[in-house]
Amino acid sequence: MIATATQFNSVPVGCGARGFARLLPDILGVLGSRRYLRAPLCTSPRLESAVWSAVRAYEPIDVVLLWGKGPKLRPDRYEYLTAEFLRKYARRVSSVWSPGVRYRVLFADTHAALNGYSGTASEEYFAAVRSMLGSQNTYGTLSSLWDRAGLTWDSVSQRVLGLKEGEWQEVDTALGLSAAAELHCVGGDPQWSARVYYVVRQAEGRILADAFSDCLYATSEGPDRHRLLPGLPVLHMYSWARGRCARPWNVATAHDTLSPVGGELASCAA
Repeated sequence: MIATATQFNSVPVGCGARGFARLLPDILGVLGSRRYLRAPLCTSPRLESAVWSAVRAYEPIDVVLLWGKGPKLRPDRYEYLTAEFLRKYARRVSSVWSPGVRYRVLFADTHAALNGYSGTASEEYFAAVRSMLGSQNTYGTLSSLWDRAGLTWDSVSQRVLGLKEGEWQEVDTALGLSAAAELHCVGGDPQWSARVYYVVRQAEGRILADAFSDCLYATSEGPDRHRLLPGLPVLHMYSWARGRCARPWNVATAHDTLSPVGGELASCAA
């Protein structure tokens, strides 16, 4: 028998394996709601383990996500819409699992630096985003994870130089990284930056999988970009509404209309 929402909200600390087996289908059902996810939630032992860790301790389910930096100096309408979308998803989960979810937001300062944004501009933007998102989340930076893992720009450059040309061409054709770098890089060589970005995402994926082993990973990227994602259970979420997958920091508000920054406004299948 599948447990009801009322039963979920009274689950005792130390819920046993049998109790968890009854709760799991409904928890996964709400986590995978297609109102919020652009792709089905793939079940796996790692996903079940992450949910079990939260249920056993009667804690929120931890969801780690990256928040980047574009040309905007401060958050505007689309950051606020994205923040509200995340809150709605958390409320939806808490209607079944009362502790809900806890977002562990990592500011992608390494990506901002690669794209040519100054540390000061990034810090000011991220501080404004943190204030907007609120104190119920936890916050960190990718650069702090680099430091703990011993990853440096020099070591990244060495890995880029070791890329086989055939591998890179296949990746670039599939993911369009050079084209994206042409749009978003504000300094330096976009072709080199695209290769660096690929190596950085792979290295960060391994670091994230180790550092957040009991977390889910939320992203607006689709399953086709799996080689850029960490080996964690993935929530392929819309950005701020069904069918919208643009990164909010790359979309600007102008006269109350959608105004893409640096290219077409990204959308995705509903």
